[in-house]
Amino acid sequence: MIERRLELRIWVMVGIWILSLALLAFVSGCEEPFVPPPCPQPSTISGSLLAAHNAARERVGVGPLVEDPELTRGSQSHADWMAATNHFQHAFGVNENIAYNYTNMDEVMEIWMKSPGHRRNILDPRWTRFGGGWHQAANGVQFWCTRFK
Repeated sequence: MIERRLELRIWVMVGIWILSLALLAFVSGCEEPFVPPPCPQPSTISGSLLAAHNAARERVGVGPLVEDPELTRGSQSHADWMAATNHFQHAFGVNENIAYNYTNMDEVMEIWMKSPGHRRNILDPRWTRFGGGWHQAANGVQFWCTRFK
């Protein structure tokens, strides 16, 4: 009986907490749901990033990358997630380059090519497949992600 009352009290507290958050959101003017801004088609971004990566690889005599739909979906999904959560972090267990707060692909490629780790990913002859993604967050910050296999 005591455990049942304790459980009931916990559920009441959780309910009050949820209602408080809802009221706070309403009072603070956040009653409209977050809708991310439209972003270019993933294949367009991935294709542009692929061309830039292959140009860099060609300059040093490394064979071209081929776009991989699975890597493109993963890159786009990760860029979407970073933009939605405003978290800039690598995904675990994948070979990827990420960037944020750069306004165009040329800036991103320039900074990646100046970074030894990112440059190594771009020019690594073991990688033959590629996927890229991009998303602009509601606050205007752009998140970039490329993945390699």
